[in-house]
Amino acid sequence: MTRSNWTVGWTRRLLAALAASAGLVAGIQASVPDTAAPSPALSAGPTMAIVQAPSTISLDQIVSGRAKIGFTPVVSDGIHAIGRPGTTIWLRIRTQLPTDDAPRFVSLPRQAIDSFRLHVDGNPGNPVASTGIAETDEAVRWPDSFVLALPALTPRNTTLYLEIQGQGHLNLRPRVIDQAQWRERARASSLAYDLLYSGLFGIFVIAVARRAVTGDRTLRVAAAAFGALCAAVVGNYHLQLSLGGTSLAAIPALPVVLWVMACAPLLWATQQFASLEKTNPSLATLLDRAGFALVALALLMLVLPVWLVPQLQVTGLLVVAATSVACAAVLFSDPRQWRWLPALVWVAMVPAMAVIALGFLQLLPATRLVTRGFQLLLALLMVIYLFAPWIRGALQERQRRLRGGSTEQSAEQKIAHAREWMIRSLQAGMENASDEGDMEWIAYRRLMGGLKPVLPQHAAAVIAMNYHNEDLLLVEPKTAEPWFQMLLAQRGSLLKNLSRSLAPQQIGVDFTGPDGPVQQALLAVIPLPIERPGWGVLVIERSSNVSYSDPELDLCTEFAALATTAGDEAATVMQLRQANEIEPESGVYRREMVEQLLRRAHESAALKRKPLSLLQIAIDNFEPLSPESSATVARVVADIIREEIDYGETIARVEPDQFLVLLSGRPIGEARALAERICAAVKKLGLPTADEKVLGLSIGVSQMLMGERSPQLALERAVRALAKARQYGGNQVQAVAGAVG
Repeated sequence: MTRSNWTVGWTRRLLAALAASAGLVAGIQASVPDTAAPSPALSAGPTMAIVQAPSTISLDQIVSGRAKIGFTPVVSDGIHAIGRPGTTIWLRIRTQLPTDDAPRFVSLPRQAIDSFRLHVDGNPGNPVASTGIAETDEAVRWPDSFVLALPALTPRNTTLYLEIQGQGHLNLRPRVIDQAQWRERARASSLAYDLLYSGLFGIFVIAVARRAVTGDRTLRVAAAAFGALCAAVVGNYHLQLSLGGTSLAAIPALPVVLWVMACAPLLWATQQFASLEKTNPSLATLLDRAGFALVALALLMLVLPVWLVPQLQVTGLLVVAATSVACAAVLFSDPRQWRWLPALVWVAMVPAMAVIALGFLQLLPATRLVTRGFQLLLALLMVIYLFAPWIRGALQERQRRLRGGSTEQSAEQKIAHAREWMIRSLQAGMENASDEGDMEWIAYRRLMGGLKPVLPQHAAAVIAMNYHNEDLLLVEPKTAEPWFQMLLAQRGSLLKNLSRSLAPQQIGVDFTGPDGPVQQALLAVIPLPIERPGWGVLVIERSSNVSYSDPELDLCTEFAALATTAGDEAATVMQLRQANEIEPESGVYRREMVEQLLRRAHESAALKRKPLSLLQIAIDNFEPLSPESSATVARVVADIIREEIDYGETIARVEPDQFLVLLSGRPIGEARALAERICAAVKKLGLPTADEKVLGLSIGVSQMLMGERSPQLALERAVRALAKARQYGGNQVQAVAGAVG
């Protein structure tokens, strides 16, 4: 099979598939009236014939038979053909003209036709009229078809020959029309494209203006509208610009390239309209990257060989349809009803693309609604994307006014509200903290969160050195952390001296920041009441043109004292609790805590519907060890277990030589793999025992089964698995998955 035959077959199969998928749409689109509907068929019967021949073969050679190729009759009023470089398509039309001697014209839908010439019977060698996509039509502002005038005194029964040279898929539906029909088509075409182009351009201008004036996030809508405008002008072959002597309209792949490229800002605008950056950041990132991938695909299409234009046209059709499906899915995933309208319009884009294929297959007339209807839907989408949030905000404001609205809080009310919020959030955070480090982090995060609404600032940081034997640096926002790290490195001594004072201060500091020297950064430095040798400050940075008032500094001091006191009190409570719950020798929970720990883990696993696995770990050859050695071995084994397990998983010492590990969220397979790692880590240390054997572990693994109302059964299975591991010689892992061990 030759390359040209393969191209035709592959393309026709794709178009037929699109046609089959849109059978219901055909009747709907065909029933919609169009202002530029085609004239009736030329005459009954097979009045048209077609032949494709190399461009070196003239019409005279074909008609005379010297070329040894002939015309193939076409029984319908149009035909789908594929134009290729170096090939001419000849249409023969036999028609019967009226006897009124009025001017007549031959029209053909405007598409990728480089040259369109008219020949009449009796003089096949010389064309009587010609046009093409690179030529302008002085009488029509936005032409929708190629129109060639028939010569005067054309016989009533005549044969016309149309010489067509183009690229890619061509929908060849010639019509013979009179002057009134031509004028009506020209008027309707100019009006339709005026509305389309001016609408898209107006959306672009308004979106850019709103961004500049109000700061609204409308640049993506502006980019989408501009991309659709450029693609529509070029795709409708209305661009009459030349670059280096080459008409841009004559670049075969340029319309497809621009439509694929326009899909990128359409994806980005939809992602912003759906607020995916807040609701689904991972999907937002995926759509952003998909947009860049489409831009890369479009640039690749621009450099592909010309003979691939038919495949590129089908690919562009599928890309626009796929973009429509993706945008509709994104908008339908949002439960807010005001986003259903653009989602439905995106759904309508799919049949709008399918009817283009139906038109090429001669199943639908080549009307403007069929060939350009999807462009009108895109313009409607841009209107929705631009004005829907604006209208919705205005309606919400109107409803607030009708309800009486809420008065703006005074500065005193905001401070009172912030103080109440901070005290409440500190209490809640301390109750839910799991260890001392969590409490300090929660306390100072609440401090910065409480100050942010009432104290304008660029950034804030809590610097606490040797606070509960730890160093702490918390920064808000996170991007300012390098700035404060360099401030601490270069001006740490100054901050430490200021922390020893009892009063807050505002200072101007020069230092070298991440972006170079910083000129007079204005800082509020509030000492934190941390006992020596520790020290700490709350540092707030704002514009160097705005100083801090005394009430603002007093508020910062009050909030800092609240946060530090809450952290100290919670840490004291945690230390007392740990003294009662934690065994000092191994640093893990005592035996008395096992029942409580099991109950908590069981309740959490049942509530979250996650698995709960248990490890019963025994130290082999532990009994002969001396008290000093046994304490060291127990501590070493506990440390190894603690390093291997994840945060939130619990260890308890149930016997002098045994530990219980609760693994919430791990199935038995992962639990066994963890047990193997722990066993191998202890064996790798090579610790000797009293009888000169290497220290090892025996581990039993089990999992709580679905429906079990108590974790005791899982604990019993873990004990049986441990007994089996010891029975087989120790230094190994055994697992019991079912109820029978």
